[in-house]
Amino acid sequence: MAKAVLPPGVRTAAHRLDYMARYITAYKPDRGLLKHIVFPAILADESRRRVLFVGVEFYTVPYLWQFRDREFWTIEPVASKAKYGSRQHHIVDVIENLGDHVPAETFDVIIANGVLNYGVDTPAQAEAMFRACATAMRSGGLLLVGWNPRPGGVQPGELGSLRELFEPTVLEPLGDSSHEVLGHQVHVFNTYVRR
Repeated sequence: MAKAVLPPGVRTAAHRLDYMARYITAYKPDRGLLKHIVFPAILADESRRRVLFVGVEFYTVPYLWQFRDREFWTIEPVASKAKYGSRQHHIVDVIENLGDHVPAETFDVIIANGVLNYGVDTPAQAEAMFRACATAMRSGGLLLVGWNPRPGGVQPGELGSLRELFEPTVLEPLGDSSHEVLGHQVHVFNTYVRR
């Protein structure tokens, strides 16, 4: 296997993580939109103090800094990835079990980007995920779901829990409750408010 050649100055682990995160952002336009457009829109509302981010990986580490003035929580089922999550508030479990770790109405915002059809793969899992999110979220809280449409995959619009517990909402500056990002694959951001 060939060794990766890093540019000069990219020597420490922190530099490597930052370099890789910028690389991913540049070549995955949905990550760029999330980091540079969606997150600032969420942060502009001071009432959104407690934020849960679902699923962590090396390229999500910069999000910790971006949400540094919020109570930022993370949840990830793979224990070895905890190093990429929140230092103060990280949960090792599947999102469907969120209620086992936090009381009802804990969060103002839940961000579930890239977990639907990549870990939460069946309608039953998705229904359980959205019910758990609804219970852990205050009324009026924001739910952001980023997902890739896949043949035979879960479609958020077909889930009863979303229709029952959430209402589509517009997150400015996306301009709509559903926003498609074209890249090497289609990525969709759906925004909802907890009823």
